[in-house]
Amino acid sequence: MSGTERSRSPEHPRSVVGLARSQHGLRGAARGMYQGSSMRRSPGTTHAYWLVGIVAATTVVVLLGFHQLARERDAMRFRNATEAVQDSIRARLDAHVAILLATRGQVASDPDGIDVHSFRTFVGYLDLPARYPGILGVGFTRRLRPHEVEAAVAETIAHGQVPFRVWPAEPRDEVHAILFLEPLDRRNQAALGYDMFTDPVRREAMARARDTGEPAASGKVTLVQEIDDQKQAGFLIYVPVYEGGARPSTLDERREKLVGFVYSPFRMEDLLRGVFGTQAYPRIAFDIYDGPQVQPEALMHRGVVRAPDAPRARSVVQMDIAGRPWSIDMRSTAAFAASSTIPVFPWLVGLAVLLNVAFCVAMYAQVRARRREDAARQRLAVLADSSQRFSEAQLDLPLVLRTITRELAHRLGDSCTINLVDETGAFLELAETCHVDPAAETSLRELLAREKDLDAVYIMTPDHLHATIALAAMRVGKHVITHKPLGNVLREAQIVIRAARETGAATHMFCASGLESTAEHTEWLDAGTIGPVREVHNWSNRPYWPQGMTSLPAEAVPVPEGLDWDLWLGPVPHRPYHPAYTNAVFRGWYDFCTGALGDMGHYSFFQVFKMLRLGSPLSVEASRSQYWRIEDLLWKKQTNAVSYPQASLIRWEFPERQGLPPVTLHWYDG
Repeated sequence: MSGTERSRSPEHPRSVVGLARSQHGLRGAARGMYQGSSMRRSPGTTHAYWLVGIVAATTVVVLLGFHQLARERDAMRFRNATEAVQDSIRARLDAHVAILLATRGQVASDPDGIDVHSFRTFVGYLDLPARYPGILGVGFTRRLRPHEVEAAVAETIAHGQVPFRVWPAEPRDEVHAILFLEPLDRRNQAALGYDMFTDPVRREAMARARDTGEPAASGKVTLVQEIDDQKQAGFLIYVPVYEGGARPSTLDERREKLVGFVYSPFRMEDLLRGVFGTQAYPRIAFDIYDGPQVQPEALMHRGVVRAPDAPRARSVVQMDIAGRPWSIDMRSTAAFAASSTIPVFPWLVGLAVLLNVAFCVAMYAQVRARRREDAARQRLAVLADSSQRFSEAQLDLPLVLRTITRELAHRLGDSCTINLVDETGAFLELAETCHVDPAAETSLRELLAREKDLDAVYIMTPDHLHATIALAAMRVGKHVITHKPLGNVLREAQIVIRAARETGAATHMFCASGLESTAEHTEWLDAGTIGPVREVHNWSNRPYWPQGMTSLPAEAVPVPEGLDWDLWLGPVPHRPYHPAYTNAVFRGWYDFCTGALGDMGHYSFFQVFKMLRLGSPLSVEASRSQYWRIEDLLWKKQTNAVSYPQASLIRWEFPERQGLPPVTLHWYDG
């Protein structure tokens, strides 16, 4: 149906979509003005490359520093753990030596009068099993000449130490038989009468204690108390007892005046269990060796917790135990490695690589976006002058169409042709006035499919069709000019913006009037003439169309002749036709428009946002008029889910920006 054959209906909305085509096209016009300018590398691109390099170098430095700090932290943790092991062993053995020194004082006070009962009483007061776990007992061995042995045995038996004998029986110059050993359990009973001086390892320690007058520990031995199958490595600590109690000043005197020794035997595993309790050191595994070297035959204790074959940290330390060196092989365990931050390092490297890649991608995207923005700005420059004239035209639609025709003809040459897409033929007279092609199109889809050389689409329809038409045009490579708003809801606007970026279409939205006062007022603000602006109040006399409806029209109204109602609805769910939806009254419905704010806010807010350099708000707060009606003689609040309120008040809070103070923006309508 041609435009001249269509009837006009007063109920029908005035809608127009303008499309421009030419032999050379908008792309050619823009290319001639800006050829080659988009290929030059901008300073921002060079800065971006430098920034990527600096970030990468900083990341490497930080990661290396973290790795070094982690290694130093592990070394410190390991050193602290090994020192804790040594301190625990040393503290316990120092306590045992103190017991031996106290016992020596008791014995030295009356070496001839000491007997099994007094010795047992004294040691019993020490309560060894409860207070000093790990020590087998405290004993006394007297030095005897061969002719003194028989009398000593008889005296010991007379004091109740039955049975008792001195062993081994081989003849020797002097005997050091164990006379007392408390507590006298079954293990210690097996040691009574034993001459420890007959064993070379024990004899070395006893001679060292005798000659120095100091406590002396033996090397690794198997104690005579090992009467069970489960045997442990052992050692002994000797404290010499001299006549008169005091330590003689010369070596010869010390050898001459020696009475005997107070000593303690130790089973190694029992001792360490007493030192560390039932809990093993989970972060440190340690083996103890007798002597200054780590040799298998000198092993005295193998740690309960085993270390990995390749421990993260290892150290062999030496301890002096009553004049005898011990070598302790310390190794970190799996628990130590698990608590280390070094295993996190590969993950940090991976994360850093990902973050750097993401940063590079973001910078690359920013550079590309800047280039696209520059290219789009250059393409849109050809429409800059016409945009100003369109804005000044405002709602004078005939003037808008004449301006479009004149500007496109000027830009594109004599071959410019304008097609009007109009569902009623209402603008055919404008087409004649503007000297454009009088052909009118009912369907945009049909026009886009048929006219392949169209360059641009200009949209002035009800709000709910803006996004649909813009997307359809951009997807087939057309540039788009649209009246405000971009879409009827925020999601539509976001989709349109994304499509413009993806397709590279030149786009423009008419949303404000060009007022000469805007520049003047901006100069006042910049100069501080009126002081800092902290509040803006914006009033509108809209709506002057119906709003506040709580339900859709119920009455059935026939569709006017010539109106394609389904085409007019576009993306809105179907509903029966009603004149309350069309012409200017469509602005009151959620589905068809954006209300008073979306209709008039663009015009006044454009000046405010430009002068005050406003961006995204920190918060938005809104209130609205409410709806009540009488039901059963009572006021009942009504729910409105279909139309905008009769009045609203909206407040935006904006942050500081570019040296300007925070601003509160108020909107009032209704």
